[in-house]
Order: sequence, then C-alpha cells, then structure tokens
Amino acid sequence: MKTAARRARKPPATGRDAIVAALRRLAKRLGRTPRSTEVRGDAPEVYRALFRHFGSFAAAVDAAGLAAVGLPRKWSRELVVAELRRLHRAGEGVSRRKLIEAGRYDLVNAMVSYCGGMTAARRAARLPPASSGPRGKSKWSEDEVIAQIRERHRRGLSLASSKVPRKLHDAAGYYLGGWRQAVEVAGLDYDQVRLTRPAYDRDEIIATLRALAKAHPRMTPSDLRRHRIKNGVETVFPSLDRALRAAGLTDWPRRDLRRQMPSADATIAAIRARAARGLPMFRAAVHRDDLRLERAGVRNFGAWLPALRAAGLDSVTYRDQPKAATTSARRRARAH
Repeated sequence: MKTAARRARKPPATGRDAIVAALRRLAKRLGRTPRSTEVRGDAPEVYRALFRHFGSFAAAVDAAGLAAVGLPRKWSRELVVAELRRLHRAGEGVSRRKLIEAGRYDLVNAMVSYCGGMTAARRAARLPPASSGPRGKSKWSEDEVIAQIRERHRRGLSLASSKVPRKLHDAAGYYLGGWRQAVEVAGLDYDQVRLTRPAYDRDEIIATLRALAKAHPRMTPSDLRRHRIKNGVETVFPSLDRALRAAGLTDWPRRDLRRQMPSADATIAAIRARAARGLPMFRAAVHRDDLRLERAGVRNFGAWLPALRAAGLDSVTYRDQPKAATTSARRRARAH
C-alpha cells in the first residue's frame, strides 16, 4: 500500500510535449534559442529527459520549432593566439577571471587544449603579464630580456642559466619560451655559455683521447681519470682500456713500470707457481695474499676462474683448500 501511495504521489515523467513547451518558454524569455547549458541550469529535469525522448539536444530544439544553435567554434593554436591579440587590442581583459566573467569558456578551454594553459597562451601571443598578481607588476618585455642578456655578455658576466638573476631567467621563459631560446634570439651561441656541455659521442671521445696523447705524452692514468673526458668514456665504453684500444693508443697514458700489471703469460706463470707452492687458489685467498696477481688475472682474463683455467687448473672452491689460519691463531703462532 505504501509503495502504491508513493507512486501515486510521484509526478509523472516529463514527456515530449512538456519538453517542447519548456524549451519554447525558455526561448521566449531569452529572446533566442537556449543553449544546452542554459536548459540544464534552468530545468535540469527537462534536460535529462530530452535525451531519452529525442536522442540529442539539437533534435529537441528542432522539434520545438526553434532556430538551430550554432556549433562550437573550431579552435586551433593559431586561432587562440589571434583571438587573444584581438581582445588585447580592443582593450578587453585577457585574464582567466575576466574571460570567464565574459562567458568565454570556449576560449579558456581552447587555451588549455591547444597551448597548455593561460600563461603559455599569453606567451605565444606575446602579451604582457596579466594585470593582477605579482607577475603583473613586472616591467619585463621581450626586448628588455634580450637587452639584459646582451648587456651581461658585454660586461663579461656569466650567461649560464644557473648564474643569471632568477627574474631574468623567468622573464626569458615567459616571453621567449625558455632560457636557451632567449640566448639564441639575442644572437649568442648557447653551447658557449652553458656550464654543462652536451654528452660526448664515440667519435668525439676517440678524437679527444688522441689529442690528449699528442699534447700530453707523459700523462698518467690518474691524470686521465681526472680529465672531464672520463665521464664520456664511462657512458659510451665499458672501460677506459676499451676506449684507449678504440683510439689505437697502446702505450699511452704513461704507466709506472713498477706498478704495471703482468702480461697474460706472466700471470699464468705466477698462478702456476703459487699452485706449486700449495697455497690456496680461490680468489679471496689470492686477493688477501697477492692483490697484484688477483688483479692481473681479472684484467687479462676477465675474471679469476677463467685465469685459473688458462693456467691449466680446475675451478676451485673453499672446500678444496686448507683453511687459512685465523687472526688469533697467527698471533699465537708469532708469540711462540
């Protein structure tokens, strides 16, 4: 019974005739065909029902005998820029707040879709900052940014992005799209003023190594590792030795003969001599007893186990070797 009573009290669903009558009343009050957003705000129940009965807002307007609503404007980045410049020339406010107050939702949405936002759209249109907010108090312009860059260059001041005043850097981004673009518009070579150089490529690394070998024949490996080319070598080549071999440099940089690693044949002979003395041959023991031999094995053969195999020895494990005396045992042995 309660359910029946509720159904009886529920108003009937909006029908086609009621929708047509509502659209005509709203059109008479506005003096034109209402837009979909106006119908939704004035009579939300009519707006929801018209899609069920007519399939689209345009079909409902046609059934009501009203003039068709104009289609939304087709925007592009160029049209957004042109419209902003037109509004600016006409003296109209070109801020987000003023555009919304004027009902220009289409332009506000187009700036986001085609330019990435209000600031980017104003920058693309070469408009000054909006009159409201801290940016509105700025006296910068595109010409002023370029003049400041050229003045810093004339005075010998750094033009690296991290060394210039923050206001100049921000103004360059606003009016010219970025610091690099501003420097290049000012007629300067950006690669000459930046602090961090572009990444080295393979050919440049090889050419630089050859030039260093010619200019500094007595350079040591330590000196070479302190050179900025080291970062490029580590990025492109697996090791410095690979880079030197690619450059055809076999006897450079100059190595201290006292610290020079043994050759592959000398390494094999040393491994066999150690094994003949009955000493442990696993890598940890060799590293502890003879670091130079362990490094020579890794350098010449890529790893310690391949060095053992090259010397004719089978792979060894900790279980195959006599346990090394502990530190306390060695101390007791020395005490006796």
